[in-house]
Amino acid sequence: MSFEPNPEHQHKTETILAMMRATSIGDTLTYQDMRERLNEPVASQHYALRCALDDAKDEHMVFVNIPDVGYQRLSDAETATKGVRRHIRKVYRAAKRGLRTAAAIANPMGLTQGERVNWYAQRAVLESIKADAHGNSVNAKTKKTEREPSALEREMERVRAQGGVT
Repeated sequence: MSFEPNPEHQHKTETILAMMRATSIGDTLTYQDMRERLNEPVASQHYALRCALDDAKDEHMVFVNIPDVGYQRLSDAETATKGVRRHIRKVYRAAKRGLRTAAAIANPMGLTQGERVNWYAQRAVLESIKADAHGNSVNAKTKKTEREPSALEREMERVRAQGGVT
C-alpha cells in the first residue's frame, strides 16, 4: 500500500507557509489571521501548522509560539538564543528523568557484570548530556574552577571500593 499525500492538507500547509513567508522578522503571524485565511480554527489544523513550521525552518525562518496570540518570526540572533534554548531545556529535563529512573535500581550489585556495565554507561551518557545541557557553569557561591564529582562518579567510586566494576 503506497502513501498518497492529502491534497487538502498540502493546500492548508502551503497557505500557512505562504503567510509565514510574508511575515517580517519580529512580526507575529496571529491565530486570527490564519483562521481568516483558512476559514476554520487553526487548532483543527495542527498537523498542517506543524508541517508549515518545519518547512519554514528548511527555508531559514524560525517561529516561536506566543500563547493565545500566534507565532513570532525570529531573527538569526534570536534563533541562536531563544529558538535553540527551548530544545536544550527539553534535553536537560529528559536527561534528569532518565537519571532518576536509572537511580531507582535498589541494588546495583544484584545485576550481572554486563548489566552493571551497561547501567553505568547509560548513566554516564545521561550525566554528560545533563551537564552539557545545563551549561557546566562555574559554581558562583564557591568560585571553584574545578567541578565537584557528580553523583554518578561518587556512586561508581563507592561500588569500586566495594569490589564491583573496575
